[in-house]
Amino acid sequence: MWPFARRPERREALDGYTLQLLSGDLATAEGTKNTILGVAALESCARIYADSLAACRVEPAGLARTVTPDVLSLIGRWCVRRGELVFAVEYDDAMMAPRLSVAGDFDVRGGTHVPESWSYRVTHYGPTNTRTRVLPATAACHFMWATDPRRPWRGVSPIANSPATAKLAGELERALGDEAGSPVGSLIPTSDPPEDGFFANLAERIRKSRGKVHLVESPYKVSEDRTTSVRSEWQAHRFGANYPASLPTVRDAVSLSIIQACGISPSMIHETADGTARREGYRQFAYGSLDPFARRIAAELSAKLDTPVTLDTESIHASDTAGRARAALAIVQALAAAAESGVDAEQALKLAGFMADTAD
Repeated sequence: MWPFARRPERREALDGYTLQLLSGDLATAEGTKNTILGVAALESCARIYADSLAACRVEPAGLARTVTPDVLSLIGRWCVRRGELVFAVEYDDAMMAPRLSVAGDFDVRGGTHVPESWSYRVTHYGPTNTRTRVLPATAACHFMWATDPRRPWRGVSPIANSPATAKLAGELERALGDEAGSPVGSLIPTSDPPEDGFFANLAERIRKSRGKVHLVESPYKVSEDRTTSVRSEWQAHRFGANYPASLPTVRDAVSLSIIQACGISPSMIHETADGTARREGYRQFAYGSLDPFARRIAAELSAKLDTPVTLDTESIHASDTAGRARAALAIVQALAAAAESGVDAEQALKLAGFMADTAD
């Protein structure tokens, strides 16, 4: 063969676990292996972020067709579960506004440490066709939960940042699942001699048991005339799932740790929390987690859409009407007291942080 002949291109399909290993995201790969992504606590966190972002108001209003509630919901859900999500920015003369097309898979290539020098190989999946293309960084919106300075082109999920907890949660879920999937049935001791070959297949019958009853020979001796009986005869002995008392308790504690790792107060989800604790947890989530995340999303959208974008979360904050009403009353009373004492109200608001100080 001519030595300079072009060899055919070969591509191998890699599963999600292998791709995560190759990308250096070992924690997420191990978490997937141990079913961490199927844990209800993580899904609860993903749903809270998805629904909260979908309720945000997009400004300017002309981008509402681009940054739709579905787009914001996907960003929240996938950043919590996988740590990142990429959208391709598409422009068409027939469209009134740019369109964001989600990438089912993507790979970041080339360039230096400067993000603008990177390129994105994205894949879009359809019912019939799959489209793969390479885009410059300016045409790809890359949303991340967190980043590793050693790999700034890949997002890191909250469970990847807490691999020990993620592994423990996955193992606990697997242990509970294995216990729940064990055979269930009852054994009834009897003094009647079993049929030939009964014990040979008893283990197989128990393994396939789903609530069935099996007769087994009693280990106790009885008189030949059957005038005496054994108390344990003909009393069913149930076998099946037998959870250790500590297992559900440890599972609940680990679930709360996952919720906290996602920036959500456990009082928002925990069933024993009262109304006051839930409202306080909601305020902490809204101001301490949702607002900063929404600002980072808006910054990425602004950079890639060439338009200043704002995600207004006030509609979500307004749900705490009681707390906001108390705050408004306190401010009004403080202004009235300042006026009576001759203190400049505007200066007092600046000192309290309610007004920006524009002085040089």
